[in-house]
Amino acid sequence: MNKTIVACLLIAVVTAFTARSAQLPFSDSFTRTGATPCSLGTSDNSLGGTTHYSYSPIFPAGGTDAGNPVGAIITGGTLRNAGLDFGGVQFSLSSDPCLTRERGADLGQDLTVRVRLRVPTDTQNRITYAGPYFRSRRSPSGDGIIGGNGLDPSGGYWVQLLSSGEIRVLRLDVNVVIASTARPVNFDSTVFHRLEVSVGADSLQVALDGGLQRFTQPEGCALVVSVPNTGLGNQGAAGIAFGTESRGLIGGQEADDLEVLGYASLASLPATPNPALWIQSTNTFVLRGNSTTGAANLIVVIS
Repeated sequence: MNKTIVACLLIAVVTAFTARSAQLPFSDSFTRTGATPCSLGTSDNSLGGTTHYSYSPIFPAGGTDAGNPVGAIITGGTLRNAGLDFGGVQFSLSSDPCLTRERGADLGQDLTVRVRLRVPTDTQNRITYAGPYFRSRRSPSGDGIIGGNGLDPSGGYWVQLLSSGEIRVLRLDVNVVIASTARPVNFDSTVFHRLEVSVGADSLQVALDGGLQRFTQPEGCALVVSVPNTGLGNQGAAGIAFGTESRGLIGGQEADDLEVLGYASLASLPATPNPALWIQSTNTFVLRGNSTTGAANLIVVIS
């Protein structure tokens, strides 16, 4: 247990990035009204930026019906998943992405995304999640970003903030979680949380509410997640996606105050204290479970 925590500290020292100057391509406050999945309008750049992007709905209805794409709506000043299944958007330069089914835009390989997210749960503690994805397949509306076929596979990664407070990194071409944080002791799923995702070369950093996150992954515990090129499906597409572990039963995830910038390291942010180990009482320690390893909570009592 002590070795794992020390390893996290050591890795934090040796994996800091060299900062590069960031440029702000676009931003959006989502203050528009009457916006439906195929007509969400263009980014207002209220937080900076010069290029105006539109949004293409990315998931097929019921998982198979690409002719009826599922995206999001804008209501109450936020981008919202109006359904009870997967939803979300891909950044596009098309003025009518559903009519033309033009593929999403190539935003390049290295970028930073900042967005405020709300991921609700319910009395049954059902899990919802939301977050940005990047380096993915340039998808026409309703064609999806997970899996795909051998001739036109998906690619890239999706950073998911769960309503439990855990953060996961999903590799999209194989639909496998490659890294995840521990679940915090206290997480308020009723309010918005600011998620920052910064990807440069083969490395990913994630911050939540200003704290740099520690991830468990096959290589060990670190503040940096390894995100190698996923091959043919890596076409530089990016967007915001919503999901749930209880399909058909819960939705309502929201995104607000979106900023998409050039790459900027998050290494200067303070690291969030490792929530995997905490003291429950004077003689009881709890090692939290982790979705990457499949481990359940381990309670250690010292008598």
